[in-house]
Amino acid sequence: AGVFITNIQAQELKLAKGQKFQTTTITKTALSQQMMGQSMEMNTDVTALDEIEVADVNNQRITLHKTAKQLKSSFSGMGQSIDFDSNKPEDMNGPVGSQLKGIINTPLSFVLNPSGTIAEAPKMTGNTTMNMAGEVAKGEAMPGFIALPANIKAGDTFSITGADGDNKTTANYTVVSVNGKEAELKMNIISNKTNTVNQMGMDMLMTLRATTNGVATVDVATGFILKASTEITTDGTINVMGQSVPMNVKATSTITGKKL
Repeated sequence: AGVFITNIQAQELKLAKGQKFQTTTITKTALSQQMMGQSMEMNTDVTALDEIEVADVNNQRITLHKTAKQLKSSFSGMGQSIDFDSNKPEDMNGPVGSQLKGIINTPLSFVLNPSGTIAEAPKMTGNTTMNMAGEVAKGEAMPGFIALPANIKAGDTFSITGADGDNKTTANYTVVSVNGKEAELKMNIISNKTNTVNQMGMDMLMTLRATTNGVATVDVATGFILKASTEITTDGTINVMGQSVPMNVKATSTITGKKL
């Protein structure tokens, strides 16, 4: 898992055991589905606060422990509105929190290739209204990090391609500027993903194609994303109970990161 290709030179994340990072991700999602001749619209706003610790590093693997410290969401659709905050005990004891108790404040282990693509990822649980695309897949780049080539300069381009079974992601980057400590990148990412999720006791097979465009500022020393802004368009189908339901998702995401 995790084929790695670059069009200038091999790049690696430059992480050391014991390093710690924090990321705040705000995602606004608008989803539309067509089912039995009717259109359904759903909107979700999610704010996630995560802490990441480098647990181990060797020549072949990087092990990260990622802990969700807080998750807030606001969902509207299908005639209902649901607000959730993992810092509220009453929410954690409710229907959404019951699906997230194995994630909130629980370190999850990710094993990466030196290029930053995921070699091993935990099986995620949770509500599909939180993450319609399913969990992060093997072969994809680890969220929050971009492995930079050495001695990059403005105008350089590089790519990272990850694959695992039917899932494939190709990320293309253009270096806008480098000031020594930070690099600004433009990015275009194409992901094709097939994933099965469970919602309300029903297995749903999702076949998705997502296009992400945006900009990111990356710490040159580590490959850690200090800030990023993206727009994501996802088209695909959900197969459930013998029906194929077309879906379209438009999302915007902002990431703010800092070293701890």
